[in-house]
Amino acid sequence: MTYPRARRVQRAVKALADDGFVLETDSPDMPLHGQQGQRNEPVNVAEVCRQLAQLRHQSEADVARLSGQTAKRLFHLPNSVIDD
Repeated sequence: MTYPRARRVQRAVKALADDGFVLETDSPDMPLHGQQGQRNEPVNVAEVCRQLAQLRHQSEADVARLSGQTAKRLFHLPNSVIDD
């Protein structure tokens, strides 16, 4: 999604419902755009959030909150694991 040529993926994530995604980084194997040749780390999820927020015309806080809600639902996590 972070690569400029990933237009199909970008269109897909823009069209997803608010409860249709969770944030992740493909760590460690697939680096973000601009980090080719480097090991991808979970800390990069903040950049994925930023770029997804831009694509979806939402705030980063909203994207993070929505992702957390979806993760809780999908993985049956207690509320204390991911706060809204």
